Parts: sequence; structure tokens; C-alpha cells
Amino acid sequence: MKPTRSAAAQPQLDAAWEHVSEGNVQAAIDLLTDVIEATPGDATALAHRGRAHRLRGRWRQAIADFDRGPRAQHRDPPRPG
Repeated sequence: MKPTRSAAAQPQLDAAWEHVSEGNVQAAIDLLTDVIEATPGDATALAHRGRAHRLRGRWRQAIADFDRGPRAQHRDPPRPG
């Protein structure tokens, strides 16, 4: 699966990390969830949300996002045809 990202998602990603820097990690998770719902293949949003879950101590959710994120994009090479 090729990662996809809407150009409109970048401001949301930036805003999510602004929330984190202000200590409002849950707001970041909520915003990143919106990005992921709009562009499910956005590996950057998945990785960021995984990091935010990790900050909250939500290890299972973090691992799930990391498994779907950038590393997962490279795990299985595309099949021909």
C-alpha cells in the first residue's frame, strides 16, 4: 500500500503537535484520528498518533498505529500484476 496524504493534512499534523507541546495529548490524538479517517494510508499521521498514544501510556494503541504506519508500509513489497 502506497502512503497517501492530503495536502490539507499538514496543517492538522502541525496543530496536533502544537497540542502535544501544550500538554493536551488527547486533543492531538483526536485531531490525528480525524486525519487518519480522511486518509487511512497516511503513515505520518499514524506514526504521530502512535507517539501520542505512547505519551499517554496507551501501549497497545501505540503499537497498533506503529504496525500500520511507516514501517508497515515497507514490510510487504507490492506484488506484481
